[in-house]
Amino acid sequence: MDASNKGSTAAVCVLLGRRLYVANAGDSEVVLVQVKSDDGKAVAIEMSHKHKPRDERERTRIETLG
Repeated sequence: MDASNKGSTAAVCVLLGRRLYVANAGDSEVVLVQVKSDDGKAVAIEMSHKHKPRDERERTRIETLG
């Protein structure tokens, strides 16, 4: 079995009062879309980043942990 494209992903958002908590694992990411009241345009705000082993920073983190 080729394990290079196997895995799990998850993304969770919890709103407590006025505070938003986000978490993700794997190839999932969280993006918040905010509509500006002055011109009505939507703006995407990246709230997390993907945990992809191909990313050098992520690969180093995984290899360091064993």
